[in-house]
Amino acid sequence: MAFIVLTVIGGTLIQAAIIVISASSAFWIVRSGTIVDIAIYTIRSFINYPISIYGKSIQLLLTFVIPYAFVNFYPAAAFLDKLESGTMAGFYAYSSIIVGALLFALACWVFNRGVLRYDSSGS
Repeated sequence: MAFIVLTVIGGTLIQAAIIVISASSAFWIVRSGTIVDIAIYTIRSFINYPISIYGKSIQLLLTFVIPYAFVNFYPAAAFLDKLESGTMAGFYAYSSIIVGALLFALACWVFNRGVLRYDSSGS
């Protein structure tokens, strides 16, 4: 039960962090709607399927760059006892809360950097 609760919290933190980071791009890029759409909708659609069906580059992207795989793939593989032996997937399955906390801390930092840079357009 604790595994499920921690995984849900970790997944929530990961999704919130990706939303905050992509939305914070508005501090530097005037028309940032495309970045938000890509990060939130397009890339997130990759996790509708197991990441094992994708090539290594997409697997690396979804694990280390935009860690959506920690939201559902690795925890679900552990829960369903489908982890491949001899891989880091076992470690990743239980790391959702850690990845979520670190990514959310990064999102807060990016947001705060953007707020410091913010300059009102005035009227």
